[in-house]
Amino acid sequence: MQIHKLLKHSRQHKFATGFTLVELLISSFIGVLIIGAAGYGMMNLLRNNRSSTAQIQKRTEFNRATEFISDEMRRADTIDVDPTTAFAAVPSPPANAQPVLALNIPGVTNPAVAGVDSPIIYFVSSPSNGDSSVWNGPRVIYRYGPPLDTNGSFSDGANWAKEPLVDGITADSVTPNCDNGWTASPSSGATGFYACIQPTADDATLGETAKIFAIGKLDDGNYNSENYQASTQVFTRAEAENLDGVNPDETFNAACNFDTGALVCPGGGSRTYTVGDLASSMACTPEGDLWKIYVEAYYLNNSGTEVVLGNNNAGSFSFVTDQEPLFRLKPDKANSPAACSGANAFISSDQPGGIQNHEFVSSADTAQFKQLEDADVIDPSLENFYIDANGNPQLSAKDVFADPGNDLIDPYDNTKINLEDNRYVISFEIGQTNPNVNGGGFDTNDHILSITVTQ
Repeated sequence: MQIHKLLKHSRQHKFATGFTLVELLISSFIGVLIIGAAGYGMMNLLRNNRSSTAQIQKRTEFNRATEFISDEMRRADTIDVDPTTAFAAVPSPPANAQPVLALNIPGVTNPAVAGVDSPIIYFVSSPSNGDSSVWNGPRVIYRYGPPLDTNGSFSDGANWAKEPLVDGITADSVTPNCDNGWTASPSSGATGFYACIQPTADDATLGETAKIFAIGKLDDGNYNSENYQASTQVFTRAEAENLDGVNPDETFNAACNFDTGALVCPGGGSRTYTVGDLASSMACTPEGDLWKIYVEAYYLNNSGTEVVLGNNNAGSFSFVTDQEPLFRLKPDKANSPAACSGANAFISSDQPGGIQNHEFVSSADTAQFKQLEDADVIDPSLENFYIDANGNPQLSAKDVFADPGNDLIDPYDNTKINLEDNRYVISFEIGQTNPNVNGGGFDTNDHILSITVTQ
């Protein structure tokens, strides 16, 4: 009886058991807290991931921009220490524009300034009106120069344009920390894009080494913002240098001058002159028979007497002198074709009586020689520079300048020549009256002479 009652009581208690309202509310609250915490954690994770992605992307953009600028700096032979003068050519610059770099790349010519090499400009400014919807401030790095094609080469004949390179550059004032002897660009009021340029020993207005700095904000929209700086040091393209004597760094005070026919170098003292022929096509007959000629160097002493310094009748030659040498071409009649020895050889209206009576031509005859300057255009008329005795073209002007031994073709513009600082190229033309005009007979195709000067 007692056991039956106990079992009956147990069944009644079991069916009466359940969750109370308080228990349900507490469990629901705990569930909401767990789900909310998980959701908040997930939102933070997604937001942090988005911020990290944005910062990585911005770092990549900054690094790519500095590398692009560095690559163009390596094409230059010099950098303007003060780019403000070159910056004056930029049409309608955006607000708050500051020039930072002016890169002098041989053969790069602004179509708006015909025939004159123009620097490529990098500057920082606020986004211009047309760019503000795409490029964020507070500052943007702009490039003003020739467009690039898909191969990374400069597009010929295309109009120069202002193009944004990277945005997010800070507008905060920066004090450039340049090494001793280096010059900050801009010289004052620098913000998030500036450079330190080392002037050359020869010309304080030009540099061949620069450090560039770009500083900006990394964020995804006012979240987890931080500063980031990209910087690099760049050298301009290498130039060949002749090392001679106990002090190979000794240089001329300025370039030698050949305008008067004598090669006048400043600073005094003896120098070594190395002379060689690049090419010759002096015909002694209309059929194309060529004189065999040689170059002779001489100077005039105080009494006006000629003093011969040497010649290359037996090959290239060099000499040392503290005088101002002149150069002349002379016929080697004994070794020239028989057609060149006649009394009527090369008689023309330009040279009455025949060129033999003129003893060919000297650099003192200023109407018959011309100094080719660095980056001079190779005139298309110089093609087929050398014509053989049968009238067949054997050599073009580009062949002459591109020969590995001459190496005068500019690597970035094969229509121009590129000279080392101490090298001079002189062209001679028989019968010309105006050496400064291509045309009228002066096509630079009688003789081209190379002179290298070392001290």
